[in-house]
Amino acid sequence: MTERSKPTESFGAHDAIYDELLSAYYGLSTDRQRQLTASLLICLCHRIGSREEISRALAEARASLPDDTVR
Repeated sequence: MTERSKPTESFGAHDAIYDELLSAYYGLSTDRQRQLTASLLICLCHRIGSREEISRALAEARASLPDDTVR
């Protein structure tokens, strides 16, 4: 999301979390967006607590990247 992007009015009740995520990033510079992402990741890992679950999620996220981003 860029500084100029605006969150949508609503994605519907079942997608409220996506609207909340987009809203959290709205108006932030790229550097601040990256800081928010890092902070959110740390908070979620802390809440999940299970190293196995976190490892699976990291592997799934890494696998979802286009081939040219995997080194």
